[in-house]
Amino acid sequence: MKKLVPLRIHRPSQTEGKICAGPSKVEGNECGRPAYQSTPMLLCIAHASQLRQKNEMVPLPEPWLKLNRAARDDKGNKQCTRCKRWLPESAFGSSKSAPDELKGHCRQCEADRLLLNKYGLTVEQYEALLAMQGGVCAICQKPPLEGVRLCVDHDHGCCDETYTCGQCVRGLLHADCNAALGYFNDSVDFLRAAIEYLTRGTIDLRDIDTQGEIA
Repeated sequence: MKKLVPLRIHRPSQTEGKICAGPSKVEGNECGRPAYQSTPMLLCIAHASQLRQKNEMVPLPEPWLKLNRAARDDKGNKQCTRCKRWLPESAFGSSKSAPDELKGHCRQCEADRLLLNKYGLTVEQYEALLAMQGGVCAICQKPPLEGVRLCVDHDHGCCDETYTCGQCVRGLLHADCNAALGYFNDSVDFLRAAIEYLTRGTIDLRDIDTQGEIA
């Protein structure tokens, strides 16, 4: 018969659930990273390594504050992990892998990041470009819908659809205007032909003979 041994009782370590008290570059804030050791004080791995190697600690770039993505304020708002604003749940996209099935960053931050990564435009540059266009679409001259940015149109002969070099942006367009250029393959000849077609007017079906030709 196998000999039974006493069960080992788990006892929490002295650092469990505690944070590092090391310096931070942000005035008035401690490091905030999870504590790794408790002596001579509560320190994270980075600060403990600094103290061990150089006998001094230097501030780390910023306080490390891991947000609880499922947390809500008294109004039911969720905090964005990037801009740190408390926003309604409708401001976040869905994510099945998240505890609350919502992305950690808000739609606005996601759009700002896409603007920079795909087109090389900062939010400030986008706003300046929109102001240069008079605050309207460069083609239909209509303003953007509230809360919706105009599409960034670029020269497809320079860059593909995935990412651009940031030097071939042509302007800002409504989604329909931008799609129309795409359907015409950015061809000036096709667009001229479309204008001629529209200005030609309608056809009187009585002028079409039985062979399907216009009389």
